[in-house]
Amino acid sequence: MDQAIVRRSGSVPRIPARRPGLFERRLITPDDTTQQNIVLVDSEPGAHVEYHRVGTSESLYVLEGDFEIELEGSKQILRAGDIVHFPVNSSHGLRCLNGPGRFLLVFAPTD
Repeated sequence: MDQAIVRRSGSVPRIPARRPGLFERRLITPDDTTQQNIVLVDSEPGAHVEYHRVGTSESLYVLEGDFEIELEGSKQILRAGDIVHFPVNSSHGLRCLNGPGRFLLVFAPTD
């Protein structure tokens, strides 16, 4: 059964993500709960996530920097305080325009 978790982000190791220029701290993982994953991502200027389809819902909250988000059929600029939600089976990509940047990514675990 899931229970409350208190975790200090500074105590979570910052590791390179699978995409160059991105670094993550996995704050909440499937080892903690079956409900969601929460990842704090630091981005170097110009780092990007290729356009891709997601199988679960995702929400991205920008903490620092400016990001260009490519959605299905449009592009938007997100700045600190902006949030975007990607529904199940949607496609998106992103690029850090001005940074360093930082965002919080919340998504449902995959089965």
